[in-house]
Amino acid sequence: DGGNSKTLAVLADARGTVLGIGLGGGGNHQGPGMKNAMAEISGAALTAIRAAGKRRDEIDAAFYALAGADLPEDFAIIRPELAALGLARRWEVDNDTMAGLRAGSSSPDAVVAVVGSGNNAAGRNAAGETIRLPGLGWISGDWGGGSALAQEA
Repeated sequence: DGGNSKTLAVLADARGTVLGIGLGGGGNHQGPGMKNAMAEISGAALTAIRAAGKRRDEIDAAFYALAGADLPEDFAIIRPELAALGLARRWEVDNDTMAGLRAGSSSPDAVVAVVGSGNNAAGRNAAGETIRLPGLGWISGDWGGGSALAQEA
């Protein structure tokens, strides 16, 4: 989970038992830049892997939930960078809002609002259709998060 202010990596087994946790700085490429974001993501993940007593080549799958993964243009530049990290055999990436949607409810119908440095919202229905309202900064009406408070100050 790479947000604006921190990155949290959790390594779990197939049953969901947590084996290791790693913490890093912000993992949003739009803030400190892609190089710094990838360093924080990699550092947090490697800390979790080491805490679990595992090696990188033992990790079967990863899901990257990243702030700043908003538009197709973002995914086009994020995917090659994540692939280069080589942290898991298989992996997927989506916006961090979608992780909140999945983690917050097992119901087929769910809604989530993420209010951190910025704001995002997402929803899912029983048919599996999803919608996401990205927070693209104060200029697009992304009011109320930590970034908006800083802008006002």
